[in-house]
Amino acid sequence: MKEMLLFGAGASQEAGVPTAYSLTQHIANEFRNQPHLKRHSRVVSFVLGGLLFNRGIQGEDPLACGVNVEEFFNAIQLLADRNTLEASPFVGSWHSMVEELDKIPPSTPHPDRLQEIIFKNVTGKIIDSLPTSFPSFASNDIDRKLNEIIRKSIEESSKGRSFGHYSSHSGLGREVSDFVRQLMKDWFFKLKNARPSSFEFEREFKLAIDQQPKPGEGRVFREVADRMIAMLVKFVYVQESARVSHLAPLKHLVARQPRLTIATLNYDNCVELFCDSAGILCETGIDEWSNTGEFNMQGDGIFLIKLHGSIDWQSSEGQCPERPMPHKAIARISPEEVLKENHWPAVIFGHRNKLTAEGPFLDLLRSFQRELAAAQRLTIVGYSFADVHINVYLSHWLNSNRGNRLRLVEPNFKGFPNPYLRDLIQCAGSQLEVVTKKAGEALTELFGAESLDASEQPV
Repeated sequence: MKEMLLFGAGASQEAGVPTAYSLTQHIANEFRNQPHLKRHSRVVSFVLGGLLFNRGIQGEDPLACGVNVEEFFNAIQLLADRNTLEASPFVGSWHSMVEELDKIPPSTPHPDRLQEIIFKNVTGKIIDSLPTSFPSFASNDIDRKLNEIIRKSIEESSKGRSFGHYSSHSGLGREVSDFVRQLMKDWFFKLKNARPSSFEFEREFKLAIDQQPKPGEGRVFREVADRMIAMLVKFVYVQESARVSHLAPLKHLVARQPRLTIATLNYDNCVELFCDSAGILCETGIDEWSNTGEFNMQGDGIFLIKLHGSIDWQSSEGQCPERPMPHKAIARISPEEVLKENHWPAVIFGHRNKLTAEGPFLDLLRSFQRELAAAQRLTIVGYSFADVHINVYLSHWLNSNRGNRLRLVEPNFKGFPNPYLRDLIQCAGSQLEVVTKKAGEALTELFGAESLDASEQPV
């Protein structure tokens, strides 16, 4: 019986990769622990609070249910795009906090610069208004005037007259006073008629006015969404092969079925890391897709279909003679490049983007459908059945052949509230098998060396 596997978040939990619900808490804490993301942290708290409030309205226990990270991301995206939504003309107003949180604060303070410009203009004009040369009344005039006053003083004294009467009208003090008065009069006239340079002042004054917070039009929410994607590296990228030891039973399955297809809804690199450590060929087909636009792996090994992208994939614009129209090219990058701050993983995050036509994702879905059609048994590990399009493929596959078997590994099966799972239980009947164990234990039981049935020969 040809086997195929589908991995959800539960398949990587034993490697320390957070589940969809715990990842929400990790990301929220990451925002709160970084002081420069204080504004973004307020957005995170506001959106999470709103989602939990809505759970309470629906009669659920908001303290117990938590928030799925993709539901959280969807809400952030919707608020970022709220002004472009088809329904936006019919929304009278959003919550007041949405607009408040989305305001863009001033990037840099400018009051000090404006004060500097005013001071420079005032002092500059005062200095410019001072005379560069003094009037003709200078040292020679003073000497001559002193001689004249002394001479006249002697003459007046000899005639018995008082010198004070003369000096009060034409003395040196009056001459100096008139000189200073005229000097100040000319200076004030120049200062009064001086005009400061308006260009620099107007520019700085405009910048100061622009320091008032402005509507962000979704910008702040969009920044939160972008940072959430960048944060994924910290939480889902695994570097130590010991952390993926729970996948060891896959080696026995590959020995029995040399070409094994594993589809995964996760971004992490757990399967690739395990294959590297176990010496198993593992191909995602992403390099071939970037060159040809198709996924068509041939030969032995594990064909890994990463339906939502990968933390170690990087997207770029591609164009070549074989594919002349502009298109996305995806490449797997090195661990060193993954850990760089500017790495932007090529992943689908949030339910709204699952069927995007951009990039390899629709082609990955087609490959999943093709591989599933060729399998007789599908073992699902840790999938919550939250992706409607995946569920549709599963239903088609079960309906296409009553001999097809679906095996579900889920330790919390009894408390697993999901409408699609209820349909499986009610309708699939003997086609459904449930294993209520954790991933590592279940894989060992199903595919470990001791579990091999002598009747099951290599395919």
